[in-house]
Amino acid sequence: MEQPKANDAHGPNSLTFLEAPLMAAEGVKRLVSQGHGPSYQTIPTLPLQDRIREQPKWSWRLNLAGFGATIGAAVPVGYCTGVVNSPALHIRAWCEATLVARYDLQLSASALDLLWSMVVSLFLVGGAVGSVTGASIANRFGRRGSFYICGALLLLGSVCFYVCRWLSSVELLLLGRLLVGLAGGLITACMPMYHSELAALPQRSKLAPLCPMGLTAGVVVAQICSLQSVFGDEQHWHIALAFYGIFVVICYAPFKWYPESPKWLYIVKGRKQQAAQELQLLRGYAADSEALRAELSDMEQEAKVDSTPSTYLQVLRNPQLRLPLIIVCAYLGGQQLSGINAIFFYSVSIFRKAGLTAQAAEWANLGAGSVNLATSLLGPMLMERVNRRPLMAFSTFCCAVFLFLFAMLLQFIESFSWFAMGCVGCIFLYIFVFQFGLGPLPFFIGAELFEVAPRPAAMSLGSVVYWMCNLFIGMTFPTLQNAWGALVFLPFSINCLLLFLLTIRYLPETRGRDPSDVAPLVADGFKSNRAASKFDAHFTMEISRERTTSQQPSSKIKPQWTHRLVWSTLGSIFGAALPCGYCMGVINSPAVHMRSWCEFTLLKKYGVHITPAALDTLWALIVSIYLIGGVLGSACAGWAANRFGRRGCILLSGSLLCLAGVGFLTCRILESVELLLISRLVVGFGAGLISTCLPLYHSEIAALTQRGTLGVGCAVGFSVGMVVAQILTLDSLFGGEQHWHIALGFYLVFMAICYAAFPYYAESPKWLYIVKQRREEAIHTLIRLRGTDLGLEQEILAMEQESDTKCRTRGLVEVLRDPKMMLPLILLCAYQGGQQLSGCSSIFYYSVSIFRGSGLSPRTAELLNLAAGNVNLVTSLLSPLLMAKFNRRTLMLLSTCFCGLLMFAFGCLVEHSVLIPWLSFATIASVFLYLFAFQLALGPMPSFIGAELFEVPSRSVALSMGNQVGWGCNFLVGFLFPTMHSILGFWIFIVFSMFSCLLYLLTKFYLPETRNREVSLVAELVSRGFRSKVL
Repeated sequence: MEQPKANDAHGPNSLTFLEAPLMAAEGVKRLVSQGHGPSYQTIPTLPLQDRIREQPKWSWRLNLAGFGATIGAAVPVGYCTGVVNSPALHIRAWCEATLVARYDLQLSASALDLLWSMVVSLFLVGGAVGSVTGASIANRFGRRGSFYICGALLLLGSVCFYVCRWLSSVELLLLGRLLVGLAGGLITACMPMYHSELAALPQRSKLAPLCPMGLTAGVVVAQICSLQSVFGDEQHWHIALAFYGIFVVICYAPFKWYPESPKWLYIVKGRKQQAAQELQLLRGYAADSEALRAELSDMEQEAKVDSTPSTYLQVLRNPQLRLPLIIVCAYLGGQQLSGINAIFFYSVSIFRKAGLTAQAAEWANLGAGSVNLATSLLGPMLMERVNRRPLMAFSTFCCAVFLFLFAMLLQFIESFSWFAMGCVGCIFLYIFVFQFGLGPLPFFIGAELFEVAPRPAAMSLGSVVYWMCNLFIGMTFPTLQNAWGALVFLPFSINCLLLFLLTIRYLPETRGRDPSDVAPLVADGFKSNRAASKFDAHFTMEISRERTTSQQPSSKIKPQWTHRLVWSTLGSIFGAALPCGYCMGVINSPAVHMRSWCEFTLLKKYGVHITPAALDTLWALIVSIYLIGGVLGSACAGWAANRFGRRGCILLSGSLLCLAGVGFLTCRILESVELLLISRLVVGFGAGLISTCLPLYHSEIAALTQRGTLGVGCAVGFSVGMVVAQILTLDSLFGGEQHWHIALGFYLVFMAICYAAFPYYAESPKWLYIVKQRREEAIHTLIRLRGTDLGLEQEILAMEQESDTKCRTRGLVEVLRDPKMMLPLILLCAYQGGQQLSGCSSIFYYSVSIFRGSGLSPRTAELLNLAAGNVNLVTSLLSPLLMAKFNRRTLMLLSTCFCGLLMFAFGCLVEHSVLIPWLSFATIASVFLYLFAFQLALGPMPSFIGAELFEVPSRSVALSMGNQVGWGCNFLVGFLFPTMHSILGFWIFIVFSMFSCLLYLLTKFYLPETRNREVSLVAELVSRGFRSKVL
């Protein structure tokens, strides 16, 4: 990316916290597509004296478009956001009475709660859907046309609200909420873009905040109209819901005078004459004005190089748009996750605790909304006079501070009488600083970061995130508030702090700058400004070769098991893989106690008495949500491993596991089933990251001859974790009714020990050398891992050759489209999925019931389950030795063959053990033999075979895909096995046997031998797909 020159009179030397805006330059940088890929080039513009000769005027058409769109569209959307709060009791009662009168349907309390949740959340669902369609509508019908569609939807919604009570139709109420939600999504996606494209550069700061200001004003108007003394009573609530229609009718009456965006007309549609006419009317320019020619010249240059509107996929794939897209989505989503809606939800109860009466608290809540509105009215002035970065940084930092103080004061509000007034003060101060930047800026920052082509898609994606986070807060906040109390505001404070860090590190100053000047500043993504260190690898290899020649042949130097290598391996196994395996097996033994606790907690906390079938569904969700998290974690693992490094990805997963462990330990104390579910999901996500990144990490820190030994570390850790879980969940330890939550979180002990020395863990030399190009650091790490600088020339040469041609990491689509990747990808996914579909998961999940079905007592079945886990563990401990001494193909052929035969025998024995009693012992024997055969290769090898089939650029993405398949198949087996077993009987085990046989055939014909072979040689063997000759 080309940086502004130091001697440029109009460009800053560097981006500082209070940088001055760029006023003019010799040219603008625009994204140009060339044969070698997109790049930014400088395009000359008119001289500065010609560009500022005439200032744009505030024409009546511009004012009409600005204020008319705000009052006729943004205000109604904000109105619909807040109008259902006060008359909620009356609307719920009407819904209940209407359903009884019309359908003779008496709803229970829980069903009525569900219906009300639907009434509230349909608006947010509609907002998300409307945001998705915002880009296509804005490009297809124009900015003005999308505004017209919003008005039609709002008017239809108002009619539905007004007549729903007279027609006794709950359906019309729901339809109205959906319609206004669709309009809201379109408004938040299109209106800031419309205003920014209508305004000249000096006018943009005043028009940009109008959309968020309108939303805020709408909420306050709704609070006034829904007061009991206005339209919020039992007889008039439908008028309150529909009252915004007056604003829509008044502001859409002069719609034909609303201007269309000149940029859309000129760049997207190519209507240059019409665009010039609109521009002339908007600015008040003369036909021969130099300023008019300057704006048209800028649009002409932009139309030449980048006139085709970008699709969602193009925006998501373009690395130069990644950082601005993250900024837009983070700001819009973070605005909702900052707690503003939760504050307004909680404010009435805070005012009551401060000693106010119910009516006074309601008026105080209205006062808080008025403060919010009054502060938002300062937005245009602030945005015009103060830079974006300091405003956003100040707003997010102060919001984080006030939210933290509010949470602490609220938590201990009973301790001191003045704490209640302190909470009130924090509320008003928070609202005040919120509107400085965090309130208005997220809505229009996308229009200042993106050029015209990607702007609609990018802002639409940001709007989707906004509405989804809004829905998430609306659906989860009451539950989290009941579970955590006042501490629920601490995550909001952390969110604001993260937005503060994002702002000071990555947000460029956009005030007074054209988007074409801003876009190059964020085109390099998260890359540091520091220049990469230059290092001559060939020189280093020559020195290493001379040293080796003077002492001993490098072929005779064996890699050492250094302290750093051993600790990096064992620490990551016991601190990461073991907890993941632990969480997989920990809920089997205390299942009865946990189910009883869930049933009792739901009854005590919510008054919900669930049926046995519903309890079974809840328990299935608790079990399977871990696997769902694993799928999601695996999907993100490839990106995380490349972005943060292999070591950084392990740290990230460790953080998630720690959070989940705290959730497990506190869920029983806080009486929160929701916290148990969230913790299971989070720990599954961490396990998905670990199952992808840990084998990758081990294979890249190991020497060629050590790769097999280290490659099985992840599988061994999972096996050890499952056995530890089986031991700790015995009734005599932590598996009892009073201590099962301790059992769930006990793995934190292992993590605390192993992560204490995390700074000592080595980073992957290959990631440093090939992906990040930090070659000095990579070779220094390699020397510390091997314990010597002798004999490293072969490893360095291999990394250098791979770096010369493939230093760029590959994306998912590239890997899928590459025909050379087809066979290794099929092998990896088949082994990862086939490992689960071979029957191992059914054995681990349901071994107790299987042993019980063989006629054994519960106590004997529990002990045999523990014995099976120990057999699995002991056999897995042999894996490093086996992988070091024997070829991969041979072990996999033996393992898949015997697993298939033993699973077939197991199915037949289970079917006939009822008729012949002694067959139950043969059934048990087949289980133990199957576990032994499974750990020969089918258990450990799928976790690391991808690291031996794929080179570094494709490795992380391929392993991520393989692990997604593995976790997905694990979920299917765990969730569907009981049902399939009840339908198919013993035939389900025959199906598992067939999968093992298919893996045997795949291994026989297509798996190359990878032991002690460089990955580049193996990749060549499988590069011709199913025509490859791997032997």
